[in-house]
Amino acid sequence: MPRHVDVVIIGAGPAGLSAGKAVAEASLTCLLIDKMGPGGELMNLGIVHKMPGLDPGTTGPDLIGKLLDEAMAAGAEIAVDEVASIEGESPFTVTTSEGPITATAVIVATGQDKGTTGLTEEGDFEGRGVSHCAICDGPLYAGKRVVVVGRDRWAVQEAIDLASMVEHVTLISDGALAMSASQRAALDGAGNIALTNGRVSKLAGDGTLEIITVGTSRIPAAGLFVFSNRRPATGFLAGWLATTGAGHIEAAAGGATSIPGIFTCGDVANPDDRIAVAIADGAKAGQTAALWVGEKF
Repeated sequence: MPRHVDVVIIGAGPAGLSAGKAVAEASLTCLLIDKMGPGGELMNLGIVHKMPGLDPGTTGPDLIGKLLDEAMAAGAEIAVDEVASIEGESPFTVTTSEGPITATAVIVATGQDKGTTGLTEEGDFEGRGVSHCAICDGPLYAGKRVVVVGRDRWAVQEAIDLASMVEHVTLISDGALAMSASQRAALDGAGNIALTNGRVSKLAGDGTLEIITVGTSRIPAAGLFVFSNRRPATGFLAGWLATTGAGHIEAAAGGATSIPGIFTCGDVANPDDRIAVAIADGAKAGQTAALWVGEKF
């Protein structure tokens, strides 16, 4: 017999952890599953800005530690595993690499997939110049020139974080940059960040990345941090849930999806990718799922 829990939450980033806390506080059994462990993108974030109630200097990992402690103190359980599919109707079968689990309700909080340039040669330079995390890999490029590609707040923050680690950063966007006022001030104040409009059209190098082509311009760079073309991480759902044109899971207020008993929260459903929004979104989805389970029984 598969193990049964009241609510399975897929994804243990800020939205998933907040949802887990809300479910557990409703005295329901709750299992959060994340293939990388708790944290999501926040584990790659430096200082968190514009978050009411946080001590100055709080980093992404600090905030995740706080959210994880709160979820576990409430009674939520964490598992490092990968979900392959969700099947059936309540109780749903959640298939993982460790075997099936049944759940009365499921909350999808999987965030977004990593960025891509869409170039076939990108894979050849993965780990040889192509990266997706300034905090993780930035120190490897000390004294070197790097490029960040993307136009959302995460791309801007990557460029700002990298500027303190490397010789020079070029931030390439194919449209207007989305950023906070504090990020704009940081960009304007940095002496080693250049902004370029365009799209990356070619990557080249002998074993490791050396040249990034944008239009007809060739930019010498040892590293490329990719935040473009990110999509909500819904591949394991295989089109099972209704999505928007941008790929976000369609959800009503409180996170209810097109399938009764399946809920969603965070960046996988909400195009507003602010951390505070994800945390609030997760708490609401957890409360809604708990009420639904309570009404079902």
